[in-house]
Amino acid sequence: MADGYVTFDEFVDVESSLLALNVALAQLPSNPLFWKSVILNTHSALQGACVCLLTKSHGGGALTEKNEKQNLAYLNQKSDITVAEAQNQQPPKSLPYPPTMLQNLPGLLRRLPPPLTINIPKTSEEYEKSEDALAKDLFRLHEFRTGFSHFPALSWSIELAGLPRIVEKSLIQTQSIAESSQYTRVNRFRDMQVSSLILDATKALSMLR
Repeated sequence: MADGYVTFDEFVDVESSLLALNVALAQLPSNPLFWKSVILNTHSALQGACVCLLTKSHGGGALTEKNEKQNLAYLNQKSDITVAEAQNQQPPKSLPYPPTMLQNLPGLLRRLPPPLTINIPKTSEEYEKSEDALAKDLFRLHEFRTGFSHFPALSWSIELAGLPRIVEKSLIQTQSIAESSQYTRVNRFRDMQVSSLILDATKALSMLR
């Protein structure tokens, strides 16, 4: 923090989500409404870790399929212009820089390199047929987060019994991604308190069972 500003990037976003998660977990024994914050920050940490691992030096890797193509087209246009100029041809029309559109959490988890890949069910029907307990828990996490992020005008209930398990499994996956050796860029998680924050959250969750 300097000159009245606080700076975030994709790595700091994961750390800040885990900090907020631990604050929310500390409030749960006296106020169950903090489960909303727990769910949102758990999802944010996991999605953010996926983005950090998948993003390449050119900015792609964690974008939607359409946005990936737009990004590559924008980057490739420079070489096309250079070739056209060398051949005394009319250069192609310059493309604007495309807006960034990230892939959702299920899509990011499917893109992770083995052994981190998780094939999240795409529909409720697939969820019912799936025998992958981790994939089903992360499906629920994404479902709950979507409900809170786009809250409809209705009342809905979440069974508390399974939430500590879902959050803990999500945190374990987040840590595995953060500690992966498959980064194509510098893994800045090594200089952060991500592991200790996940350990603190896991201890807090054990008290809720």
